[in-house]
Amino acid sequence: MNKWLLIIFLVLNSDSALAFSYTLELSESEIQERVEAMMPLEKKKFFVTTILTNPVVDLIESTNALGLSTDVAVKAPGNIVGRGRVSFTGTLRYDNDSGVFYFDNLKVISLDVKKLLPETLPKIKKILESVAKQFLAKKPIFRLKDNNLKHKLAQSILKSIAVDNENLVIELGLF
Repeated sequence: MNKWLLIIFLVLNSDSALAFSYTLELSESEIQERVEAMMPLEKKKFFVTTILTNPVVDLIESTNALGLSTDVAVKAPGNIVGRGRVSFTGTLRYDNDSGVFYFDNLKVISLDVKKLLPETLPKIKKILESVAKQFLAKKPIFRLKDNNLKHKLAQSILKSIAVDNENLVIELGLF
């Protein structure tokens, strides 16, 4: 406790205290690696099993959003198996208590699954959004390091998240 009080005191009394911020840049390929580590994701809901594999991350500069496309396999009762592609779009959520970034507000923007009846696709879309909200949104994309002083001090407040030149630019700060 005393160590943290001393660090905070030193930071607040430095010339740059009011301007203290930390900018973290994550490249699209770094995020891609982290998302690949989450896959495959297999979940069963309402007698339907969905399996997400082969993710492709796309940072969308015009909206500061994250795009995520994956292969999808859907297994339904009656030995029905459909395969195709699903695309999500969403944002990042920051938990300042833990210093962790997660997917947030993931929505299916396109779904193309072969061998399923067209009238079942809206239900599959809802199931996939539910899977995304329940599971992908709980898996960390990035964690600030406890042993990195800049990360520890900047963990307090998220100032902004933006996409710039295929990088996710995250600005954190004390104030």
